[in-house]
Amino acid sequence: FHGHIGSFPWHHAVRVDSGRFLFPDEYCDCEESDRFSFVCSAVFILQKIQSFILWYLMDMTDFGKQGCFMKAGVITLYNVCNYGTQLQAYATQEKLKEYFEEVEFIQYKREDTYGLGLLRTFTKGNPLKVLPILPTLIRWKTVFGGFQKQFLKIADTSYTGKNGFEGFRDEYDVYLSGSDQVWNCGWNGGVVAPYYLSFAPDGKPKYAFSSSFGQKRVDDEYVAESKAYLERFDVITFREESG
Repeated sequence: FHGHIGSFPWHHAVRVDSGRFLFPDEYCDCEESDRFSFVCSAVFILQKIQSFILWYLMDMTDFGKQGCFMKAGVITLYNVCNYGTQLQAYATQEKLKEYFEEVEFIQYKREDTYGLGLLRTFTKGNPLKVLPILPTLIRWKTVFGGFQKQFLKIADTSYTGKNGFEGFRDEYDVYLSGSDQVWNCGWNGGVVAPYYLSFAPDGKPKYAFSSSFGQKRVDDEYVAESKAYLERFDVITFREESG
């Protein structure tokens, strides 16, 4: 369900349990309600898949033998403006909360995915495209920003750029990368080290949680660097067999 699915105002929805939502009566008899119900079912299925992955981590490693870690730091693509990204972040958070006392998204933003950087991404330097795309970007900020504020726990400190973690304060007991296409070199414009937990201190548990390269084959120019970062992980689980 990656991509845009209708325009349902997620900030009006209230989660009451796994895979089930309540929302205002005015949406109950419209086409958007059917789409919303489908998406909720997809979230529920995704959570079940993630349950199996977490069971594997708990059963096959020391991850589950040390008791519940107090605080987990997660880096993922939560700030990309589409429904699939928001839902995978929410599903990841809710599943991890079953195993950790506190789950928090590390606020990392690629410079081309927000603010003026996002505007430049869509206009590609053409000023004539600014006015047509601006209302859409404002709408995205309102809808997706509202969802993030209400449903996702995001750290206060913000980091940007591929080398933006200088002075990072280690405040987590375990680090996770995923889910989603956090290692997609095409979308990321190469290897983005923070998505490989490059900032996480040595000695702290590091896990790839249903992560993805988003492609069947990684370009040769990125293989060595990706491999070096992946060797620091304690456990790696993938979203799909193809990458």
